[in-house]
Amino acid sequence: MQKPNDVSRVTEADYDLEESDESRPEPIADDRDGKRNAQMALAAAAFEAATSPSVRRKLGDCKQPVAVVIRVPTPAWVAPVAEYCQKVFGRSWMLVSRDGSDRQHRADKGSDAVAVQLTKRSVLGVAADVGILPSTLVAAADLTIELESSGMVVSDAVARFVGKPHGVDFSGLSVVGLDFPDILSTFRPRSSARKIRDRLATTSAKIGAEIAVEMLPDLRLAVEFGEARRWALALAKDVEDYRAHRIPWSALDRGVVVFSEPGLGKSLWVRMVAKECGIPLLESSVADWFSGTGYLHDVIRAERQVFAQARALASNASAKCAILFLDECDAIPNRATMSGRNRDYWTPILGDILTNLDNGLAGTGKDVDRSKRTGIIVIGATNRIADLDVALMRPGRLERAIEIKRPDFAGTLNILRYHVAGDVAERDLSEIAGLIEGATGAEIMLHVREARRLARHRGGMLSPADLRAVALPKSRLAPDVLWRACVHEAGHAVATLALKGTVMRCVIRDGDGSLGETFAEAAGAELPIKTDVEDRVVAILSGRAAEETIFRSASSNAGGDLKSDLAVATRFVGCLHASVGLGDTLSYLAGPNEVADLLRKDRVLRRKVEQHLADLHRRATELMVRHRDAVLAVANRLRERRHLSGDQVRNLYEDNRPDDASKTPFA
Repeated sequence: MQKPNDVSRVTEADYDLEESDESRPEPIADDRDGKRNAQMALAAAAFEAATSPSVRRKLGDCKQPVAVVIRVPTPAWVAPVAEYCQKVFGRSWMLVSRDGSDRQHRADKGSDAVAVQLTKRSVLGVAADVGILPSTLVAAADLTIELESSGMVVSDAVARFVGKPHGVDFSGLSVVGLDFPDILSTFRPRSSARKIRDRLATTSAKIGAEIAVEMLPDLRLAVEFGEARRWALALAKDVEDYRAHRIPWSALDRGVVVFSEPGLGKSLWVRMVAKECGIPLLESSVADWFSGTGYLHDVIRAERQVFAQARALASNASAKCAILFLDECDAIPNRATMSGRNRDYWTPILGDILTNLDNGLAGTGKDVDRSKRTGIIVIGATNRIADLDVALMRPGRLERAIEIKRPDFAGTLNILRYHVAGDVAERDLSEIAGLIEGATGAEIMLHVREARRLARHRGGMLSPADLRAVALPKSRLAPDVLWRACVHEAGHAVATLALKGTVMRCVIRDGDGSLGETFAEAAGAELPIKTDVEDRVVAILSGRAAEETIFRSASSNAGGDLKSDLAVATRFVGCLHASVGLGDTLSYLAGPNEVADLLRKDRVLRRKVEQHLADLHRRATELMVRHRDAVLAVANRLRERRHLSGDQVRNLYEDNRPDDASKTPFA
């Protein structure tokens, strides 16, 4: 026998309710108004699908007062189900129906009245979230009934609505994601059962409950999402095992926050995750919860509605679980930044959200894995991870944070490949990906859109030339500025190759930041020694050294911000002396992000770092003088094309390096 308060589909053997010979309430199917009333028909169909005739008879014939709780799919179901129960069981029962629309809909409200009434008559509670019913009623419940929405429930409701068996097959119809009003809107006067079914199918398609058919990139190939992709693929395998009853719900990762700068595809990634898992997705913007009147009870009602809808999706027999996506989750109040004046308003909202997020276990025995979050995977997204209340990240809630970074070359190529959709040969995409590496997914999409516009205006198909024209529009740089930028990047590339490193590509740009970029990997072990770090700094300083070698002067191109050559070189050398024990002291003084502040304060350390940088810059200058011909060859070709692949750079270097380069200490 099941324990009271378990949530399940009940049968007559589940509860021993005493019967009497008193008159029994007529079922809704025999009620003349109920047959033609769509709202009552749907409520009746759902109730009778969740209970057996014997249980319904016992509920109507109990000699002693009983406590019953009905959990409905969403708050929109509360009023019609409560009205149906009032019609069936009569006014001899006390009815408590709560949809979260009132601030008094809380577990600590109404328990005294329930306790008094249970001494005289039966009490029935109806809610989507039983946690807002009086706590005494929930604790004392002899029976908890969970109503579900399904194609078969709708089929029964249609038969009641049209007043006769209809013979239309509803078994293949998905109502996942459809709320009570969505279903009710398809029941029209004088409509046939087939017409209602067609409307339901159309409504389901428009709402997008079946996201598996949506055209989305393949998550398994989406390398641009890095760690977020790996987490999602592991989740998909766990969801498959959970749905096959191979693992319990508690074994899954049930919450995560993804964060990034804007434009990196967090929303797209969530839809890809839902598709890969094969489960429905409910999307909600936290900011929208506050967009109504702003009153406390309206905000909490909007938030509870979202979680109730997620529970309804997750309870669907075919889905078994669902993803709830909370976009802009940094809009959830953060107690660390609340002002004293607003704390009384925001604290109840945060508390309610945390309660709904909580994965705390409920139930006993084989049902110990059930909780309010059972079946609901919550994914939050934000551009400002630092603004989240620390309680959101507690185990059992959102649990972990994963950053989505700007795509590397492989990620850029994959995004580009998706947007060109086979219109450009694979062999031509690598150069374009190199030109726009580091762009956001949104920016890459705009690049391709603009390239298609160019192709359309010239009356042709999309070509590599169109993509290249967008990625590298005609240079606006003055010829002398362009030439200096090419020499600078050639210096980086040649030094890297001379020091046994690898060059992937060189690019000249017209942007507001650096005029060029060389993508390279330094030689050396994964655990570098002092000479490995020094060689890397030499390659970094060789851009400036190349300018001095060719023009007899340096520009400001090597400095200017925290990502500049001088900033990076200073950080590397500073860490040799202050962080990693490869200078003349073993003391740990500062980390990479703190070393600049330390150098400003510590004159002795600053002199050491400056002298070390000067020595390495002399090495870079000697290297550029020795490899002057290679620098000029690379720079000239770069000026012509503004982009060179790693192979092109290496070929130019090999053709122009000095004969004795292999014998020098720099080769």
